[in-house]
Amino acid sequence: MNAPRRSSAPWMLMLLMMFSLGIGVGYLVFHKLTPAPMSREAFEATEKLLTVWHETMGQGRLASEVSREAYVRVLISEGADVNVKYKDNGDMTPLLLAAANASTPIVTLLIEAGANVNAKNDWGQTPLVAAVKNSDTEIVTLLIEKGADVNAKSTDPVGWTALMWAAASSSPTPEIVTLLIEAGADVNAKDENGRTPLSLATNPEIIKLLKAAGAKE
Repeated sequence: MNAPRRSSAPWMLMLLMMFSLGIGVGYLVFHKLTPAPMSREAFEATEKLLTVWHETMGQGRLASEVSREAYVRVLISEGADVNVKYKDNGDMTPLLLAAANASTPIVTLLIEAGANVNAKNDWGQTPLVAAVKNSDTEIVTLLIEKGADVNAKSTDPVGWTALMWAAASSSPTPEIVTLLIEAGADVNAKDENGRTPLSLATNPEIIKLLKAAGAKE
């Protein structure tokens, strides 16, 4: 097999990034999403590499490649779009996936490279919500510091804010509730069913925190 042309390297890296985030080569070919400047040799080399990865590491492992800091750093340096949305994966962005995978170094890298901290997926959920759902205090702190909208509501049928997710969590984290409140989260926001963070909360400490901040049922 001939070596891929140097000019194809950025496209190879982009395809590797897409595959690592759950976008398969077959999908790209079927929907004619392979880049025009990419040589046939380069694409075939990428496809073979992905096949080997798939066979040796497994799909689940590949889907979490975003957690590999050095790998993502190279992709970013080669011009990978940090705000790309994957239409067949719920409009997830790399930052949403990194937050969902609890990868603080990658979240930091992506934000420094210009990732939108308020990007939303198909359900209107942001990276902040992904971190809250993981009870990841470190990433929640980082996203808030970088301007995450603490009052953004999801566009799914329930319409929850990050504070609602934190209050209703099966693994409640009072520290996260405190961070959100201090960042200006509306303690009396209502979801599509009229529920508030306080009415969703079951943890005594979180209930106390919400009431102290002026929350009402």
